Amino acid sequence: MPRWKPALALCVLSPLIEVICSNVPASAFFRPVPFLFAATVGYGFPVLVIREAFVRRKLGLMNLILLGMIYGFYNEGLIARTLFHPFPCPVREFATYGLLGNVRIPWTLTLILTHALHSVLYPIAFVQWL
Repeated sequence: MPRWKPALALCVLSPLIEVICSNVPASAFFRPVPFLFAATVGYGFPVLVIREAFVRRKLGLMNLILLGMIYGFYNEGLIARTLFHPFPCPVREFATYGLLGNVRIPWTLTLILTHALHSVLYPIAFVQWL
């Protein structure tokens, strides 16, 4: 199999799983500019880097999940900025809940685990399985 096919599959599968899980609106996935951003900067390149580190270093499942959690911090903390108060929070109930030093702790824990599983583990496992 050519090497570009798994890379393309990861770039499409990772944001597609986010759409299926209702984390990203479907309309954003099917518009060209948001899709290119989501598939490259937001999801594709980081997941490709994580997959390469996972495969080349022969890391275990727990290390893959840990890398996925670090990716969750990158995605939600740096790109979306939903982890910190007073930045807007997509779920109103979590806007001021569990604040510790301007970090929404429950929201942060939920999102980093969600990204570790849905954006990293599931797409990489599926592509490895293929």
